[in-house]
Amino acid sequence: IDEINKCLTLNHRPRHILDVATGTGDLALLLARRLRPDTLTGIDLSGNMIEIARRKAAAVTDGQTRFDFQVADCLSLPFADATFDCVVPSPTVSRTA
Repeated sequence: IDEINKCLTLNHRPRHILDVATGTGDLALLLARRLRPDTLTGIDLSGNMIEIARRKAAAVTDGQTRFDFQVADCLSLPFADATFDCVVPSPTVSRTA
């Protein structure tokens, strides 16, 4: 919930959200329901977790948010600067960074 509140403090509805260490995508799906971004990208080191997140997103997609779950390392992001207007770190990443 803290992550949602952080995104809501922006002066606009976030259109492109990055969920770092998304795991099975639970927080990403919650963010999508609450914030209705155009795209929600979730990254995780575990390919198995990413596959689960993809299945969950496919089962509940409402057509408004485009999901993109990728295997990626948060220390070497494969995205251009300013791709996202809201980045939500997993609590695990927040504690270890």
